[in-house]
Amino acid sequence: MKNEIIFSMKSPFRDTFRIQGFRFGEIEKRFWAMDNTDINRMFPGYNQGETTQRIAAALFEAIQGYTYGIRLASFYVPGDFVPHVRIDYNSRLLDEEELVPVRTPVSGILYKMKHACDSVKKGEVMACVIDPYYGQVLMEIQAPSSGIIFFAHNKPLVLQNTVVYKIV
Repeated sequence: MKNEIIFSMKSPFRDTFRIQGFRFGEIEKRFWAMDNTDINRMFPGYNQGETTQRIAAALFEAIQGYTYGIRLASFYVPGDFVPHVRIDYNSRLLDEEELVPVRTPVSGILYKMKHACDSVKKGEVMACVIDPYYGQVLMEIQAPSSGIIFFAHNKPLVLQNTVVYKIV
């Protein structure tokens, strides 16, 4: 567990406002120690709510009036993603429900042949799952639809029903 400053805000009248949070090794889950929540899930916030909701509300209020914003997203799933910019906080460029998840029905070692940003055609082999004991291919993972790989799992071991790709 690593304690670090995950948010800071300078104040003209007092010391810099610093919020500390914890990271847990490879899990990479962020949460605010005060109320055990992820601030990314708190926007637009509530100024009478819990600590994280109040911070989110203050941030949301501070960015009102801007025409453009660049959001450097950190997704809740570890993996490789297509770099993207969200132009406006009110615009809808890509809804997560539009992504086609590709799951593996077996556990094993994932051998990827396709990566984030690659184009795929329906039926194309994207990866194989290999038996870690015998070394044989347990299954080939094929693209369920044509498109671009938006997300690719980046760990070598996969469990049954793991989302290994998302196609847009």
